[in-house]
Amino acid sequence: MNDGGSRAAERTGSRGSEPSQGDEVAGGRGVTRAANRQTTMTLDLPKRKHPVHLSNLQRHTEPVILFLTVCTHDRRPRLANAAIKEMLVKAWGLSRQWRVGRYLVMPDHLHLFCSPAVQEAENVKDWAAYWKGLVSRGIQGYGPCAAHSEGPGATCATDGTGSRDSGPSREDDGEGGRGAPRVERFWQRDVWDTQLRSGNHYREKWDYVRMNPVRQALVSNPDAWPFQGELNVLWW
Repeated sequence: MNDGGSRAAERTGSRGSEPSQGDEVAGGRGVTRAANRQTTMTLDLPKRKHPVHLSNLQRHTEPVILFLTVCTHDRRPRLANAAIKEMLVKAWGLSRQWRVGRYLVMPDHLHLFCSPAVQEAENVKDWAAYWKGLVSRGIQGYGPCAAHSEGPGATCATDGTGSRDSGPSREDDGEGGRGAPRVERFWQRDVWDTQLRSGNHYREKWDYVRMNPVRQALVSNPDAWPFQGELNVLWW
C-alpha cells in the first residue's frame, strides 16, 4: 500500500512540475485550447495577393520617396514604345499630387520613383489611378493624352500591337473617375508601392531597376534602353 501510494505521489508530483500539452496552463484548459486555435489560425492565413498601401512614414526632415511598380492587364506587352512613353510623361505632368523622378518602362510593366508634391498628397493608389486613366483614355483617342493628328504622334492611339482602336469599348478600365469614357482595360487595377529607407536604398533600387532590359536580353547596355528617364530630381 505504501509503495502504491508513493508511486501515485511521484506521478502527481511529476505532472505538477512539468505540465504536459493537455494540462491546464495559465489559468485553465480553455486558455490552452484558445492559444492552440490562435496558433492554427495564424499558420493558416492566406498569402497576400494584393498590395497593402500603408501610410507614408514621416522621418523628421527626411524626404518621402516611394518606389512603384505598375503592370498592364494580363501582363500584355504594350508599354515599350515611344508613343506610350510620351503619353506617360504627359499624364505624370498633369497629375500634380506627386512628382515622378526616375522611371523605366518595360514591355508589360513600369517602375518609377515618386515623392509628394504637396503637403497633404493623396494616397498613391488614387494618384496612380488618375494617370493610368489618362493614359487608358488617350490610347482610345480621348482626353488630354490622346493623339489628335496623324503622323508620328498618332501612334499614341494604338494598342501596342500596331492596330488602331476605333474608340472606347464597353469594358471599363476602372480608372479616371466619373464621367470618363468607358475604355478597354489596359492596366492591372492596383499598384505595388514601397517606401524607400535611405538615399543608399534609392540608388541601389535604381541600379537594379535599370538593369531589367539587360536581364531580359532586350539590350546589352542599360543606357541603350530608350524607355527610361528622369522627370524630377528627388533629393534625399
